[in-house]
Amino acid sequence: MKKWAVLSILLTSLLFCTQSGISPGEIPLTEDLWGNPIRLAEYLNSKSPTVIVPFSTSNCGYCLIDGYYTELNYLTNNTRAGGGSFHMDLFNPQADVYTFQKHFGWTFPILTYPPSLHRLHRDGFPTVLSFRQGDQKTCLFHNYDRVDSLGRLLGWKQARQYPSGSYQMATRLIFENFHFDAVWVYPAGSQIPPRRLEQQKKWKSFSAKNLDRLTEADLKKHLFLQGDFSFREIADFLRNQDIPFRFVNHQIRIGSYAFDYDSTGFHVVCPNPFNPSKVLVIQVQHGQQIPKPSHYLDYLFYRTTPDSTIRLLYGHFDKSDPFHWKFSEGRAFSEMNKTQLCAGKCEIPQTPPPPPRETAPIRVTHRRSPHGELYTLGSKNCRLPDLLADPSGNIWISWEEDGDIHLAEIATDGRIVTRKIENDRSDSYFPRLAVADGKIWIFYLNNREHYYWLYARQFDGLRLSEALLVSPREPYDVVTPAAASDPANGDLAVAWSAWMANLRLPFYRRISHNIFSKIKEIPLYSAIYEKNYRNAWWPSLCYGPDGALRAVWNQHYPAICGVFGGTLPNPPQPITRSAKKMEDWEIGGYPSLFTDGKKNYVVWEGDAWNTWQGKSQPIKFSVYDAAQRHWSIGEVISLPEQTLLNQTPTGTATGEGTIWVVYSGRPRGNNSHWGIYLTFRQEKRWSAPVLISGETSARHPRIVADRQNNLWISWHQGVGTAMTIGLLKLDRQTIGLN
Repeated sequence: MKKWAVLSILLTSLLFCTQSGISPGEIPLTEDLWGNPIRLAEYLNSKSPTVIVPFSTSNCGYCLIDGYYTELNYLTNNTRAGGGSFHMDLFNPQADVYTFQKHFGWTFPILTYPPSLHRLHRDGFPTVLSFRQGDQKTCLFHNYDRVDSLGRLLGWKQARQYPSGSYQMATRLIFENFHFDAVWVYPAGSQIPPRRLEQQKKWKSFSAKNLDRLTEADLKKHLFLQGDFSFREIADFLRNQDIPFRFVNHQIRIGSYAFDYDSTGFHVVCPNPFNPSKVLVIQVQHGQQIPKPSHYLDYLFYRTTPDSTIRLLYGHFDKSDPFHWKFSEGRAFSEMNKTQLCAGKCEIPQTPPPPPRETAPIRVTHRRSPHGELYTLGSKNCRLPDLLADPSGNIWISWEEDGDIHLAEIATDGRIVTRKIENDRSDSYFPRLAVADGKIWIFYLNNREHYYWLYARQFDGLRLSEALLVSPREPYDVVTPAAASDPANGDLAVAWSAWMANLRLPFYRRISHNIFSKIKEIPLYSAIYEKNYRNAWWPSLCYGPDGALRAVWNQHYPAICGVFGGTLPNPPQPITRSAKKMEDWEIGGYPSLFTDGKKNYVVWEGDAWNTWQGKSQPIKFSVYDAAQRHWSIGEVISLPEQTLLNQTPTGTATGEGTIWVVYSGRPRGNNSHWGIYLTFRQEKRWSAPVLISGETSARHPRIVADRQNNLWISWHQGVGTAMTIGLLKLDRQTIGLN
């Protein structure tokens, strides 16, 4: 997004939409994330208000931090007023939108179709759309600190602002409210920096004052206390207030832990005890260096040594009561033994594994379809399958079913064996498969300890290992994992992104003969336009013909959304075309990397933003030239006259030299549905894509070839809670091949 466009939106706190690009009467039947129909026009024409919060297709930094705030403040308040409330994302693929839902804990529907709904908005920046009795009331309503004005506009009888999110979100409320609704507070008697006074005039979001000059009106605003306050003045200021930490005997106390005030740096955010609808932020450094990144936390206590800065205690509060946050042992972390920090004697409780729950047997049926043998797996809420062909020719498929992880094997002799990988009372999703040393590795995301971390279990055909934590034990969610196997030496690798407020940082680790390597950060392409801003997700891994581990991924900046990759751990290069200006970079994302044993290939989604104007979204294909050390220009392999929307491609190769790609596609028209399209390349020419999934809505394909070069393709199919998994053993004759 251009900087002038961002600035324009930031300065526009409320825009009454006198003319909309689409009227409520023109809106066709819409769909939520899982294809459930929603008669949106009925909501928009209702006497009750409707609020829609879009989030950006580029997943910009702002879109990653206010998901808690918008659900709590705009959608919850609107629902309490009897209105219809929705999130909206029209261009990201289903699996990526699902990570937003999991990360923020969203409960309201997410509108994902049709693309023409973009005419209500026409911008990727997260603003609030609102409607009443057929009129669009807002279209550029900025998300921060505007609950009262939106409530008055929509006729809410009562609306409260709920503090939410982390330190990053709290500072946005302080610095971007644009009506002096915050106070930047300095120690009594200290000089306020001249640059702060200039910012006060320019930003119009806060006033700068000394602690002893605060008025009763000031106390009701967002408060940001920054500086080396004396223990006495800060302790007196917050004495007997409802906050999740205390100042006692020259110590800071939080939970069972205590820190010397004068030798500890800290920052903390919580509801303002003088007005719990606002936030209180305290940042005291005592001359010490703040560890970074730390903006995704609610609190951080740290101490600087000559060699390093130690994070003594950090994490998040329990926010089940939005106005009264509490310390949570399970959300508290330390870079040292926490018992050493206890005030007195204490024991750190261990989190027991979640109890199992009763679930129905795994259902598997199979029949002949127009394109081969079709297996149907699962019963309800089945999503995001992954597929693997092991060296013996067996096919393995894993999927989420209603928050559990299941596994099925289709053996070479036709036997079908199923296994429940995770079916306790925690929540799991996004499984990924790999094979090494004759064992199947099942990686998946699970929230058994408050956060979605990456776990793995091994299965040798008889025994299932215990769950192994693969990602770090840290206070953030892990998203969009990927895994790959090296058939030459039995090694495997796994990658993921860590979601830290407005940053997503990609990591990977290797596993060799059950030995875990250290976790390493995937080196990103230089952001160019924004210093210290890193946002990369959706990694794909592959061991190349030379045995080297390669990765590709999405990255926001230097492109609005681009595909980058390289051999790990070397610096990457762009795969989508680069340019001098950010807005001139080629837009693309959600790549899949694979090899034919000789060359490396990548497929990805092209620009989807203009589909609301009828321009088809392409699927692109690129080859890595080892001699030139460069990726070829992306070749379009989808057909614009066949499908308008095209997402989540993945590919494989068979021994005779054929390259195969499958993707989710949706034709134009109100009665269309998502399907799985297959295309192949022989002698450098691509075939016309063929719909292989039938007349049932199907998305998120995976494709593998077994050792006999049979092709297997999986997807999830159906709508809403009735979704199951489809697995096709392709009959090549049905697409014109022997």
